[in-house]
Amino acid sequence: MTREEADVSVIGREARIEGTLVSTGSLAIHGQLKGDISADGEVSVSADSVVEADITAGSISLGGRIKGNLTAPGTVSLPPRARCWATCMRAA
Repeated sequence: MTREEADVSVIGREARIEGTLVSTGSLAIHGQLKGDISADGEVSVSADSVVEADITAGSISLGGRIKGNLTAPGTVSLPPRARCWATCMRAA
């Protein structure tokens, strides 16, 4: 397992979280989240996820349904099947 793989926190498919989620690593979201997300690494939202949150991260990979503000100095990727209602900003 690489260091990058070890630093990924996973929110499971059956999880429903409301509040603020902060990580010094990366996050993989497979469930539902409502609130704010902040990560130093990548935030990855799976195709089955429903996220209503402001996301600030090093990079963001979106799938599923996302509503909120997105801020990242790196890339923000949005595959064709994702549904996104968001304001995207590039952080310095």
